[in-house]
Amino acid sequence: MSQTYCLLLMEKQAVKPSALQDRAAHYQPEAALDLRAVIDELLEYRETEGEATADRLPEWEAFKQTATEYDITL
Repeated sequence: MSQTYCLLLMEKQAVKPSALQDRAAHYQPEAALDLRAVIDELLEYRETEGEATADRLPEWEAFKQTATEYDITL
């Protein structure tokens, strides 16, 4: 569920993909997980409108519904 909220925040704040990738690279040395892979997965999910997905990410229709509930336009 946290990935959904990350995606919503990315949309709401119109965060540039390059900014996310830069921050992931910056914090990667001290992270317990591969931040770059997580960011790439989220970006690919968004760019493909859910076609490229992972187990932790919602179905695209469910994500769109959640976005609507938070008044976020995709």
